[in-house]
Amino acid sequence: MFLDKSKGRPTFSQEDVLEFVRRRYGLTGTLNPLPAFTDQNFLLDGGGAGRYVVKIASRAEDQAALDLQNTALEILALDWSAASSPRVVKSHGGKSICTISDSDGRTYAARVLTYLTGTLKAAVSQRTDSTLEQIGQALGELDLCLMEFEHPAMDREHRWDPRQAQWLTGATQHIPDHGQRGIVERLVRQYDRLVGPLADQLPQSVIHNDANEENLLLERDEDGDWRMTGLLDFGDMLRTYTVNELAVACAYAILGRDDPLAVAASITAGYHRARPLSGTEIKALFPLICLRLCVSVTRSAMAAKEDPHNEHRRISERAAWEMLARLEAIDWRAAENRLKPV
Repeated sequence: MFLDKSKGRPTFSQEDVLEFVRRRYGLTGTLNPLPAFTDQNFLLDGGGAGRYVVKIASRAEDQAALDLQNTALEILALDWSAASSPRVVKSHGGKSICTISDSDGRTYAARVLTYLTGTLKAAVSQRTDSTLEQIGQALGELDLCLMEFEHPAMDREHRWDPRQAQWLTGATQHIPDHGQRGIVERLVRQYDRLVGPLADQLPQSVIHNDANEENLLLERDEDGDWRMTGLLDFGDMLRTYTVNELAVACAYAILGRDDPLAVAASITAGYHRARPLSGTEIKALFPLICLRLCVSVTRSAMAAKEDPHNEHRRISERAAWEMLARLEAIDWRAAENRLKPV
């Protein structure tokens, strides 16, 4: 049973949050809200003391899942040199997760992370092959850092886990357009036929699982090209097929692109340099890309009913539908050959 975290969303005032971080962390400054799916996030600008992100989790969030993220971030802080991830800020009492209470006495888990600078990939229209390959390589190196990482919460129930995609079969009813619903249902059936027999052969590990355009930070290098320098939002982290890290990055990078397979091939080439893909993973890659977009549009359709005022949850819906219609027309064997690293 998947939890609906939107029902436990926090609604703290900026004044209450400022008092909380002052008392528990000794931090002061100006506070501004940040977009979030089910949490409440703020940017805290402390001037000379630096900038931080204050994250207050939904009451439906499992604290073990938050500890999973914190522990992974500590590992990446030591081992991942390809880019930066947020650092966990400890409270005065040395805690990485604190609690904050609302006026009704309800408690919520709260964390403070360092703020990463950079330009969101979504705001960068120039995507050279070099940029795409470097992004893939950085994600491959991230997965290598986490390959041996284990945590009690890593096998949690999660709709964005391709191992748990069975829920899609009963959820396509939420898609109002029958033509679009048919696209998802056909792609999911094809995914089951092709990837189902390969499941036991696909390596699994803890991955970030959400390298979308809003979570990748880029900066220009000395040659004027864009390079990935940071990765945000580890909230969907779990253990699943390792290659899904690559599939997710490809799924969002191809949106709105004229040649989606060329874009995905560049990211794959970079990833493969850092973490060589097996033949089975290459076979599963394009189906996983399609599945990710199927999950995205289905969740958007569900969000329209569950949380109709949260536009952030449906941010990539139109582009995803346009791309799914194109991907359905591509022969999956031909796609596999295009994506296969040279």
